[in-house]
Amino acid sequence: MFYQTPDQLRDVAETLIARMTQDPRASADLSGSGMLITINVREPGLIIRLDGRHNPASVAFGPANEKPNLEIGLKSETLHKIWLGQLRVRDAYFGGKISTKGNVFSALKLADIFHEAERLYPIILREKGYTV
Repeated sequence: MFYQTPDQLRDVAETLIARMTQDPRASADLSGSGMLITINVREPGLIIRLDGRHNPASVAFGPANEKPNLEIGLKSETLHKIWLGQLRVRDAYFGGKISTKGNVFSALKLADIFHEAERLYPIILREKGYTV
């Protein structure tokens, strides 16, 4: 397992999301989605909330008081492989490594965000001293 603690995962996820939202296309995709997305990461546990209902979009961590439009559940190892580009979201979803509640097809609007994550993630890992 790559991440041993929720703090390690949160540190990397916060940096990654902050940089992703600096990309105009990725930021516009999120804020234009009109969706509240909750990503429930297991092993170690972390809840990431992406709120694209406002401009600019916002990101928070922890449980939401509102029901999300899309809820995604996966292990941190799956997320790690997706962000590294070693596992395609489609393959993880159809292989049962990702669970969803809500309209998963609405997440297709966020394609630029996923591409930006794959581009930035290895860079951020190296900056933080992780071996890629």
